Amino acid sequence: MKLQYLCSDENDIEKIRKKYQSDVAVTLLDGTLTSIVEFSKKEDDEDTAKELSSIDTDIRNGDFCLQLIENDASAFFNKKLYPLFNTFERDLRKVLYLAKAIIGDEGNDNQNLAKEVSHKINKLEFLDFGKLYTLLFTSENFYKCFSEDFEKLKSDSPYNKKQLEKLISDIPEYTLWEKLLYTKEVAPNTTEQFFEIKEYRNDVMHAHNIDYDTYQKIKELMTKVNGELANLNQKYNPTLTPEILNDKQKFIQLNSTIAETLVKLSNEFWNNPHFEISNSCSAGDKPAYYQDFENYN
Repeated sequence: MKLQYLCSDENDIEKIRKKYQSDVAVTLLDGTLTSIVEFSKKEDDEDTAKELSSIDTDIRNGDFCLQLIENDASAFFNKKLYPLFNTFERDLRKVLYLAKAIIGDEGNDNQNLAKEVSHKINKLEFLDFGKLYTLLFTSENFYKCFSEDFEKLKSDSPYNKKQLEKLISDIPEYTLWEKLLYTKEVAPNTTEQFFEIKEYRNDVMHAHNIDYDTYQKIKELMTKVNGELANLNQKYNPTLTPEILNDKQKFIQLNSTIAETLVKLSNEFWNNPHFEISNSCSAGDKPAYYQDFENYN
């Protein structure tokens, strides 16, 4: 695991040599006045990534003219965080489809909500994360009302911060996420910090350099919200099928009864010596799919 920088300032190189001593290696590129400044560690684990990340933070906060070209510590953090975002996106889509099923199947009195949810929560696999954010956490009505009221505010007189804050607070914002059952109750971090999740996800997926503190912050948040989505899925599942469950059990029982009856009839037929179907298949020549009823399961 290593950090690499380009540097053309001999004074900076000498300062870095003096400060980090044996931890740093400097290689002059052939035919140029530019050197590669490298910090390298044999280990490839979180402690090593933390150590190198600390050096990188120190370098960037120092008065050095260096250009970062390789940061294995940040790459390590990105690889560790990627599965958390992958889980989040998959579980989020599952939550949305279950929420849609509940609103559509529960005989909801609010038919307009059912229609809105049914229309919007559709083919989620084709939406990128930015479009999912727009779908769930932005309100078209809010933007429309804000634009209209803001134009009035501008035309009346010069405005101040207090007027602008009041204008915004007076406009209701009803996002699709807030309309879904249990979201604010069961998933408060997802509700309040989805914008941050979107920004962090962009950093990880596009391999932006992040330090150890940011890595820890993202890891903690994503662990929380993934737990929230898991709880939402558990909350939705029993709600989804309370009325259907009895009918499903009845169907299984009926299906079993039919199957058992067919097997009994089959056993009686193949065990009856008086039946003859053809020259090649008569009673006693049991087909490959035949089995005694006692062995049927």
